[in-house]
Amino acid sequence: MKKTAMLLSSALLSMNVVASDLTGSWTLMSGEYIDGQGQVTNYQKKKLAATKVLSDGNFSFITVSHQGEKPSFWAAGAGSYTAKNGIYTETPEKASYPLEDGGVYKFQYKVEGDTWTKERFRDGKRVELEVWKRLD
Repeated sequence: MKKTAMLLSSALLSMNVVASDLTGSWTLMSGEYIDGQGQVTNYQKKKLAATKVLSDGNFSFITVSHQGEKPSFWAAGAGSYTAKNGIYTETPEKASYPLEDGGVYKFQYKVEGDTWTKERFRDGKRVELEVWKRLD
């Protein structure tokens, strides 16, 4: 029984360690999104800037475009997330955009130093790539 409790405790701690790698504030460095018509939206060309905050299994982000004289709103969302075994899953509860994929977004991800890279695939094709840099 003690051995089972220790294994369970170790498993829970290792899950928290993975999630805690992402805890904090992030700024978008680069990315792209492919829409349903196959059109690529390059975040740098759109001059998009975003901040994402992850804490206690919750996320929120806001994105603005700097294409005009003043920054303009692009998108925002908030909800819950999990991160386990290289898979980051976002489940928005509030979003300024229409939800896709049943409202659950699964990404493959890796963190190297202060850089977080995540990719989302649909039917074997990459439809989203984002590179974030840790702010804190």
